[in-house]
Amino acid sequence: MTNHNPGPAFGPRHNITKYILAALGAALAVMLITSFIYRMNHPSLVKQGRAPQQNAAPEQGMSAAATGELTELMRMMQENPNDPEVLQTLAQHFMDTGDWQRAQTFLNKLVVAAPADSRPLYMLGISQYQLGQHAEAATTFERLIKLEDDPMARYNLAVLYGHFLGAPEKARPHLEAILASGTAGEELKARAKAELTGNKHEDK
Repeated sequence: MTNHNPGPAFGPRHNITKYILAALGAALAVMLITSFIYRMNHPSLVKQGRAPQQNAAPEQGMSAAATGELTELMRMMQENPNDPEVLQTLAQHFMDTGDWQRAQTFLNKLVVAAPADSRPLYMLGISQYQLGQHAEAATTFERLIKLEDDPMARYNLAVLYGHFLGAPEKARPHLEAILASGTAGEELKARAKAELTGNKHEDK
């Protein structure tokens, strides 16, 4: 993301930031492939990042280096509270450790700092879902697809409407859009098809 605030373009602080973001981001490379069979039978939202450790505290199991990097990120955020890269990295860290409340704190700031970026909205929607804020999560994903027609966001909306908000009629158009999409993967289409079949049975 680009910071449009005036000031020096690059320097030692920028290099430190890039190093920290790269170090923390290296652990987030595996995406979207986990637990497919389980999810087919137990619908849940699809995440763009690594699945969190369910009961881990944010600091648990962190190396001294990772702890130092997190401390440095917090210091950098205090100096520049609206830095989108720092906010996103902090939010992703707390999502990965299952600290959804703290993640949401940074995500609420991030969606303001980067209003044209769809990923913060995706992360916020996942965080809201994990905190049981299902209506809020649906609103967030609706905002996202107005910025970018993301098939995964549509699937998440379908799950929210069909399984948590009692509105399967709102889920159907999103599932049909996934099946018609030229960018949705085959795995996601299979899940959408299974959801759509289930919704039709519920309507009878």
